[in-house]
Amino acid sequence: MGKFSFKRSSGPPRRAAEAPPPPYQPNVSSSEAGPSTSTPDSRSSHEQPVAYEDVKHPPPSGDPPPFACIILGNTDRISILRLPPHLVPALSDAIVSAWPQGISRGEAKEQGWEWKLRGMPMRDYLVARRIVFALLTTLYAAGWHIRGSANLSKEDLGKDSVFLRAGPPCTKRFFAVGLCPWDRVRIVDPPSEEVRNAFLRVVRTWHKGIQEIKEKDSACLDIKLRGSPFGTGDRGEQASARLLMLDLLGVLETLGYELVVCMQLTTSFAEEDEQPQTWLFANAAPV
Repeated sequence: MGKFSFKRSSGPPRRAAEAPPPPYQPNVSSSEAGPSTSTPDSRSSHEQPVAYEDVKHPPPSGDPPPFACIILGNTDRISILRLPPHLVPALSDAIVSAWPQGISRGEAKEQGWEWKLRGMPMRDYLVARRIVFALLTTLYAAGWHIRGSANLSKEDLGKDSVFLRAGPPCTKRFFAVGLCPWDRVRIVDPPSEEVRNAFLRVVRTWHKGIQEIKEKDSACLDIKLRGSPFGTGDRGEQASARLLMLDLLGVLETLGYELVVCMQLTTSFAEEDEQPQTWLFANAAPV
């Protein structure tokens, strides 16, 4: 039997190797590249370079009601989101009115503005609250009202962000009642001696009594209660603490002041797990 031989087909000729395609280079125009960062000038401690207008901050589609936010960050920074750019100078003045050391710099951020303050004012219990009072007084006068607060970042030393909604301008005078960890309650910047005395009268009704009363400064009264009304696990004591605050809410309302928002304004890492609360009050009717 003869042998069969098979010849391998060479197939179609191979194509020469092609050069790789050039790398992708997006065509970004200068208008899409985003704003350049601003640099501080030396005119004063709180005059800011004008750059916020250049930052893109379009409202979401559908034109919903305008909302904005104040972010109280760490120890020396305050930011705003989606507030009108023309409010930056007035808010800068408000910060300096409560913190005379002033502003180190201000710069535009995406959809907002950020201030870096000199020193560490947000670590000071009274200064931090007075900065908040000054900012909110300015914002209410410009027609921005509080709608709530929340702590959205563990990097902010337990400080809440404040959420605002546009509304009619009005005049507000703010003060605070602070529930400090475990057993202290404070009133900061009461608007009158009548309000201060009413606060003291209600707190004196605590069923275990008062251990100490002192003034942190001329406009801050600090009261140490007996027991641990704000840190106890006893349900009866918890109810007593809540009843005390209900009495305080009622008395302040009869004097014309309403609770605006409850905020967490931690001023140190030691307080972070203890959740100190600050209740902000203001006049219910326009002044």
